[in-house]
Amino acid sequence: MRLKKLSLSWQLERIFQEGLTLVIAGRPNAGKSSLFNKLLKEDRSIVTEVPGTTRDWIEAYVSIEGIPIRLIDTAGLRDTSDSVEKIGVERSRNLLQEAELVIYLIDGALGFTDEDKMLIEQLSIDTQEKTKCKHLYVWNKSDINVPPKQAPLADMVLMGVSAKTGVGLEELYNAITLAIQEQAAGLPLHDEQSTAALGTVRQKNLVDSACSVLDEALALTDNEEPLDLIAPLLREAVNFLGEITGEVSTADILEEMFSRFCVGK
Repeated sequence: MRLKKLSLSWQLERIFQEGLTLVIAGRPNAGKSSLFNKLLKEDRSIVTEVPGTTRDWIEAYVSIEGIPIRLIDTAGLRDTSDSVEKIGVERSRNLLQEAELVIYLIDGALGFTDEDKMLIEQLSIDTQEKTKCKHLYVWNKSDINVPPKQAPLADMVLMGVSAKTGVGLEELYNAITLAIQEQAAGLPLHDEQSTAALGTVRQKNLVDSACSVLDEALALTDNEEPLDLIAPLLREAVNFLGEITGEVSTADILEEMFSRFCVGK
């Protein structure tokens, strides 16, 4: 039904307006800052071979398929006695709870470690309340050591990239684009056949209400119920849509509201 597709368009429109938060996470020295700079296409984060160089998060906005992405480079996740680094790690965990997309980066030079396994399990806990949060698992430094043919964990899709040479970044970009589309309720980011989209929660709620009463009307039709039961539902659906288009006046809305009440003498 076209109305239901229109309702889904609100999620896509919201993403175009507000953007999404993408957090790059992983152990220290996995190459998070290098990947951040590559995706940003400028040297924003400091990159050294010293683990723990990034002690606090840094963010920037990039545009992917016309959608603003809040890209965040975080401090390496690990247990540390350094009080300053510990604050950075805690902030990284807090940012993971805000993310709609997460890239977990594995240091390909060292391979998949028990610490990676523990951190990925913790990542699932940190983002479990956000059921639509998408996780991308990326094996960095593939120019030094190629990723294993079989992913270390079940249900893990592992992508090999080199933030240093740029190998695999196009495939990662495509994976990010697909993840954004999933966040947009599966709607294509550029639909040439679509000419309308909902811009507010109020409009979405009105369309959802119209869909609900139309579903009820269709169910009555399937049961061959009399028209006098179906017609009011159709009128109600028209009223809901009329509040969006402006074809229902305030008087019409008040009449619709008070018609449901029985006022005694």
